[in-house]
Amino acid sequence: MIVGTETKLNKSAVLRKAIDYIRFLQNANAKLKQENLALKMASQKHRIEDLLDKKPKISPSIADYTPPTSDISSPERSPTNSMGDTYYSDQDSPQFSGSCDTPNLGSYSITLDKDDSNDSFSSRGMLDHSRVLLCVFMCAFMVFNPISFVMKAGLQNVGRTDSAAYTGRTILADEVGSEGKWTKYLLSSAVTWILNLIFIAMCLLKLFVYGDPVLKKDSGNYTMFWRHRKQAVLSFQEEDYPSSVSHLKLCLTALGRPFPCSSIELVIGVLWQFIRQISHFTGIQRAINAVLVSKGHSLLMESSRDAALVYQKLQQLHLLGHLSESKLERVYLSLNALNLEEEAKSLIPIEEMADLYLISAMSFISCFPRELYFVTWYLLKKARKVYISNNAMIPPTLR
Repeated sequence: MIVGTETKLNKSAVLRKAIDYIRFLQNANAKLKQENLALKMASQKHRIEDLLDKKPKISPSIADYTPPTSDISSPERSPTNSMGDTYYSDQDSPQFSGSCDTPNLGSYSITLDKDDSNDSFSSRGMLDHSRVLLCVFMCAFMVFNPISFVMKAGLQNVGRTDSAAYTGRTILADEVGSEGKWTKYLLSSAVTWILNLIFIAMCLLKLFVYGDPVLKKDSGNYTMFWRHRKQAVLSFQEEDYPSSVSHLKLCLTALGRPFPCSSIELVIGVLWQFIRQISHFTGIQRAINAVLVSKGHSLLMESSRDAALVYQKLQQLHLLGHLSESKLERVYLSLNALNLEEEAKSLIPIEEMADLYLISAMSFISCFPRELYFVTWYLLKKARKVYISNNAMIPPTLR
């Protein structure tokens, strides 16, 4: 068929129209997913399992499905940056970030109500600097022992009152008085020790048990944690490491463990984590958990497991050079991961535990001088012990 040149189709124009229509479909799909997530987050009545399984129907408007105009030169129908399908591959995931870079869709964010944020934790926990201050106060209390001063002052006042009230004649008054003094001294010492032990037990309980934040499963912060956790994994797979780091830090914020923002907070955090590692090494933490922690406290162990895995992933990214070059920050991440792993051993797979010990050993090798390399030897030994205690085959790299 012979046609004129004026009727020939422009292949580039056809391709531009096809690309324009594909971008329109992507934008419409992203908008529907945003509305879907907004309804789920606004209800606050469904558990996280409902967010993962249920798919509420949303009646779209006709305007959302109206194709773009055929004018291929329109800049609003031809955005420069299009988003891939993998970013929105799971519309039911609570980890969906809810943002779109296209000009047709404005910025979108979900904020939790203040009341819901306050009710997200069954235990709010304590920050590192608060724990260090409590440790200093407890040590000062034990050194100065103010209860003994109060007891001695009270006994002296009682003795003066008795001597002033008694005016009669006695036989062997000195011997009777000395026996009474010894009895009062022993009673005061026993009461002083009992009160000191009660105070120390309360401080240790607050530091090592109720100092950790415990997140409720049906809370908005729990949903926020898993949304950012999933997005961090996707960003890591796409080699978008800065985005993965930011999402992992948001995971820590949702868990009630904000990442240090200053050098002072970082130093205090390392100091507390070092104290806690000593408590694990000496068995103090295990004794406290056995005596003072009620059995079956699964929420505490699950929160510790989730935080340990986040710190482990941040530690990996720090070793790869995608965080700051601070060695103190690397030590902080390693100590956090090790301490939280000790709290949730029964919930972490043996492969994850062994990887955590190996990564921590690599971090300490890069930070510590040669004289402290025995720490890495200790961690490698614990990694091998994980496989031996579970009757699993030790990998060749650990033999």
